[in-house]
Amino acid sequence: MQDIYLQIWQLSKPYYQKGRPMDIKHIEWFMQKVDEVCAQESLDKTLLMPLAILHDIGYSTLADIAEVNYYDKDIRKAHMKTGAKLAKKILDSINYPKNKSKQIIKYISVHDDWAFGKIDIYLNDKVLGTFKDLDYLWIYTQEGCRAIQKVLKKNNKEMLEHLKQEVSPIFGKKPFSTSFAKKLREKYLTDREQDMHPLIKTLQNQLKQNADPKTQASSQRFFKEAVELYGVKTATVAKIAKETFKEIKDESKEKIFSLCEKLWQSGYMEETFIACNWSYNVWKQYEAKDFTIFENWVEKYINNWASCDTFCNHTIGKFIETFPEYLTELKKWTKSKNRWVKRASAVSLIIPARNGKFLKDIFEIADSLLLDSDDMVQKGYGWMLKAASQAHQQEVFNYVMKNKAVMPRTSLRYAIEKMPLELKKKAMAK
Repeated sequence: MQDIYLQIWQLSKPYYQKGRPMDIKHIEWFMQKVDEVCAQESLDKTLLMPLAILHDIGYSTLADIAEVNYYDKDIRKAHMKTGAKLAKKILDSINYPKNKSKQIIKYISVHDDWAFGKIDIYLNDKVLGTFKDLDYLWIYTQEGCRAIQKVLKKNNKEMLEHLKQEVSPIFGKKPFSTSFAKKLREKYLTDREQDMHPLIKTLQNQLKQNADPKTQASSQRFFKEAVELYGVKTATVAKIAKETFKEIKDESKEKIFSLCEKLWQSGYMEETFIACNWSYNVWKQYEAKDFTIFENWVEKYINNWASCDTFCNHTIGKFIETFPEYLTELKKWTKSKNRWVKRASAVSLIIPARNGKFLKDIFEIADSLLLDSDDMVQKGYGWMLKAASQAHQQEVFNYVMKNKAVMPRTSLRYAIEKMPLELKKKAMAK
């Protein structure tokens, strides 16, 4: 049946291209969520998916669509009536099952009847109720929120309050038909709180104001890969991080982590540095469950050595010192296909290594990474061994001598950098 849904979408798309600016993204998002909810709930996808695809097709026939107030009741009524006719035309053209087609057309003709005080139709029909849940949740997505915010002419604070107040569809009058939709609202609301948090915008404005093209160009030279940079000097970024943290220091750890996530998502180096700073600042509140969050950030967002080292040296390093039982999880990173995850497994132990901790585990990680051909990984575990040599010089020297025949020269040079000259000569001798 999946092919037939794509066929319905292809036939509908030309209409949506004439409709509201947000319609294409709205329907594509809707289709994805129908797939997800149907995978978790007992629902008739043969009804819900065509309904999701076709429900707003009627907007395409309205004149001056850019000026239309979608909340106007006459507009709602007109788009349902016209949409039902267009839906019938499309479904008939592909010979969609008559009994299903009839029900879908009926749904489309009443799908916005909540605006006319008719609530029971959504409570007594799980397909229509689930449809309403998802249609309502669109305004919680980033694209949907921006589109509706423009229509309602609300600022960020007002729009966020609007989202918070409507705890479920139809101004809270309709409970969610599925747990899937309820959880999705919670997730999206958290996302929008991050988007609209005034501190994020303030911070970004400060970075833009301090950006310098020369700093941006010179910083880029330190990376083989392209990185997103404002071009702000490190000392200035540190100052901004310190000052902005004062405004959230009394927030919950969870709230601070959610703001860190928003900074990671931006992709800008300077914002990731601030996220690293903030997440480290709350190290006294770390819990074992936080490892999952940190691991996700490493896997999802880190794409250069600077973000990797800044985050792992401090946040993850402190976490491992606090919860050493997670060394087992850290070692699993050495088997990743992601170069930065592998590097992270080593550089997370830099500071503990300097303090003489976890030597056995350090050697195990080095063993796992020993023959890795990636220079970023080689430098990472070589640096870890160098840090360990500050407290365990002889042990690290012995490890290097045992493995020097196969150890990449890059790793070897890093590992012995802090050792006396005579030991360096022995290690480098062929």
